[in-house]
Amino acid sequence: FWLFPIFGFGAIAFMLDGYFLGLTSGRTLRNSSMLAALVGFCPLALIAYSLQSPHVLWLAMTSFMALRALTLLRAVPMSLKTADAKALTAPSAQQPLPTMYDLPSEYPEEPGLPDEFHNFQPQLLRETCQLTTQAMDEVFFGTDLNVYYDSRHPQWHKRPDWFMVLGVPAAKQQADLRWSYVIWQEGVSPFLVVELLSPGTEDEDLGRSLREINQPPGKWDVYERYLRVPYYVVFDRYQNNFRLFQLIATQYQEIPLEDKRHWFDEIKLGLGVWRGSYQGATGLWLRWYGADDEWLPTLTDKAEQAQTQVIAAAENLLATGMSREQVVSILNLTDAQRMLLD
Repeated sequence: FWLFPIFGFGAIAFMLDGYFLGLTSGRTLRNSSMLAALVGFCPLALIAYSLQSPHVLWLAMTSFMALRALTLLRAVPMSLKTADAKALTAPSAQQPLPTMYDLPSEYPEEPGLPDEFHNFQPQLLRETCQLTTQAMDEVFFGTDLNVYYDSRHPQWHKRPDWFMVLGVPAAKQQADLRWSYVIWQEGVSPFLVVELLSPGTEDEDLGRSLREINQPPGKWDVYERYLRVPYYVVFDRYQNNFRLFQLIATQYQEIPLEDKRHWFDEIKLGLGVWRGSYQGATGLWLRWYGADDEWLPTLTDKAEQAQTQVIAAAENLLATGMSREQVVSILNLTDAQRMLLD
């Protein structure tokens, strides 16, 4: 007799277990089990023990299954509302594969050195990558961003230090800024990937690590075979070693570099090793240069150039006989610029 209610309520409870497991709602499952055990099972189990009654024990088990089924059923409407709310933040096009809204954007346990160099070097690359062959609103720069590359294994990803993608729209609104770069959504692989060598990632960056069974491939294999990134840069600032690999057919081949520079004819820009000071730190940096072999300016360089032009214009006006007050008014000089005229 007791098997029918136990199996009946148990079947409902186990089906709902699967439903909430799919939603990764462990809290709902935990709360349901605790409530059913404390309210439905334990009191009757204690009575069964004191009375030595197997029927009361069966009743306790039935009560446990019934309460689990009822509490999980009550939680279903709330889970549907939560799913609807999440759907409002997802892209309008319905896709069977997860989007960047569904996939994790951070993995704190991943190896790497989150030092200042890994912050400054990508900034310098982005500031000086001043393309003339492509509209800048059709270029995406990624820094330490997850790249999801295999739709058959949606959770597999790599996290390049810096990469550039041509032909994808940049976000126009803050709400549209990418959480990750998901290749089956974007449809375009990076044109260039840069990895900054550090002790914890060197073997994987250079393709020297062996792939473990049932584990994702290393960075080299992902860039070469999965994403087919045309150019792969590896930079070791400690050894002043700038290495560039180009995808020829199906494999990367290293390009010999003269003076630690390379000209990319596809984008009419060159990349090389520059010794100088950036963000107050003097050392070796990767930096873009133009057709005239001159390093392209940083934001600080541009500001200084603009300052020099304004002061030169002010001095020219003063030379014509204008008063200092007239020059300040015409050029709308700041207090700092006024002091430079003194």
